[in-house]
Amino acid sequence: MAIISVIIPTFNRATLIRRALCSVVQQRNVEIEIIVVDDGSTDNTEQLIKEEFKCIRYIKQNHAGVSAARNVGINNAKGNFIALLDSDDEWEKLKLDIQLQYLMKNPAINLVHCNEKWIKEGIEIGQKKYHDKNSKNLFERSLRRCLISPSSVLIRKKLFKSVGGFDETLTACEDYDLWLRILIKEEVGYIEEQLVTKYGGHPNQLSRETRYLDLYRLESLFKLIKSPELSQLQIVQIQKEINYKKKILFSGAKKHKNFFVVNKLNQIQSNVL
Repeated sequence: MAIISVIIPTFNRATLIRRALCSVVQQRNVEIEIIVVDDGSTDNTEQLIKEEFKCIRYIKQNHAGVSAARNVGINNAKGNFIALLDSDDEWEKLKLDIQLQYLMKNPAINLVHCNEKWIKEGIEIGQKKYHDKNSKNLFERSLRRCLISPSSVLIRKKLFKSVGGFDETLTACEDYDLWLRILIKEEVGYIEEQLVTKYGGHPNQLSRETRYLDLYRLESLFKLIKSPELSQLQIVQIQKEINYKKKILFSGAKKHKNFFVVNKLNQIQSNVL
C-alpha cells in the first residue's frame, strides 16, 4: 500500500491541534506517517503531542514561517504522496482513502483536491459562487483568489520536487503562489464531496492577521509572469490580473490616504521586476 505523509505545520495552537491530529489518526484504509513541524511554539504544543500522540514524528524549528515548516515536513517525508493539514482544520475519516483511490485510477493526475465545509465562530457558512473549486478554467480563476486549500489536497511527492515547494520569501499567500505554479502545466483532480472542515474566526488565524492580501498575491504574480513555462494566453491572463489588482489597491490607497500600500507595492515591483 502506498504511504501517505501527512504534514502539519503549527505555531502556538495547542488548544486547536488536538482536533486536527485526531482526524488524521482516525483515517481509514490507508497507511500514513504523521509529521508535525512546530514552527517555534512557546505554548505546550510539544508536551501535548509527545504525551498524547506518540505515533507522530515531531520536528521543532526556530520560527521561520508556515512555508518553511511545510517544506521541512515534505523534505523529511518518507511517503510517495503528501497530504497537508493546517492545525486548525480537520478531515472526514475517508478523506485520504477517497483521494488516494482517485489518484490510483488517474495516473496522469498528480494533485487532487476536494470541497470543504466552512465553520466560522461555530456557525456553518455557505461558499460564494466565486469560490467554486471545479477544474474548469482553474488557472485563470485562481489568479483572482486562492481556490485550493492546503488541507484539501493529496499530491504526488514528485510534483513538489518539480515545482520547488513553497516560496519561503512570501509573508502570506504562499499556497496561492504554489498552486499557480502547478496549474501552469498540470491538470488537477477535484472531488465534490466535503472531506475537510475549515474553522475560521479564531484570534491567531494567519489570514485574519495578514492585511492587504492582494499585495502578496501581486508579489507572486510579478514572479510568475517571468516563468518560461507560460503559454501566451497565460501571460495575457496574468498581466490582466496584475493590472486589476494594482488598480484596486491604488484606488483604495488614494481614497484612504494609505501610503503604506503605495510604498509596499512600489517596493514589491522594484524587488521582483
